[in-house]
Amino acid sequence: DCGSGRKIALVKDSFANAFAPYLSANYDEVHLIDYRYWSGDLNNYCKENGIKEVLFLNNTMSANTVSQVDAISNVFG
Repeated sequence: DCGSGRKIALVKDSFANAFAPYLSANYDEVHLIDYRYWSGDLNNYCKENGIKEVLFLNNTMSANTVSQVDAISNVFG
């Protein structure tokens, strides 16, 4: 609880696990969404939870494979 009132959704793979705690210094709520297992709609989730900021963070190899890019695209429902 840093008192900022800010919320963020971190759309990630396992490589972002080490980074996620650093967000807590600037956000009251950090929502972790692993796109490999997510089956919801990110737009609706953010609206329902009052989230205005989204950070996509994954390893370089994931960003360069068609299957991972498709998996990331699926977070939008």
